Amino acid sequence: MTVGFLAKYIGLKEVRRPMARVLVLDEQQADCGVLSESLRKKGHDVEAFTSVSEAFRRMEEEDFGLVLCDFWVQERPAGLEILGWVKAREATTEVIVFTREGNAGDAVQATKEGAYDVLAKPCEPDVVMRSVRRALERKRLKRQVRHLSSVLKRRFK
Repeated sequence: MTVGFLAKYIGLKEVRRPMARVLVLDEQQADCGVLSESLRKKGHDVEAFTSVSEAFRRMEEEDFGLVLCDFWVQERPAGLEILGWVKAREATTEVIVFTREGNAGDAVQATKEGAYDVLAKPCEPDVVMRSVRRALERKRLKRQVRHLSSVLKRRFK
């Protein structure tokens, strides 16, 4: 018997948890809005920012499973700053970085710093959603490996 079935059986509406907490950072308000809305339609809990400082403030307060950010925001290499922040805190957050079309140097740099994926702007929504699905699956698998590893360590001490 699933929780959803039980809730329905006793007359409660099923409460669905969002698929993932996602932070979107892009200085273009329109791009930020379109991407956020697409993610919400897929069931994600999304917070969008056009300011690097506001995004970092929110990341300090809340754990996000996934960050999608433009490489350059407000003349700053925000993508690299976020990757460095995630790495320094040993966070399990996956990061997808957007670069301007044809900027291979930024893409290489983001990849070396640990970006899950680097997508060239403009890109098709289905390409972004496929990358999001794969990044979240990778996050789930990492969590599962950590859990199984800790179970094995306890069992065979």
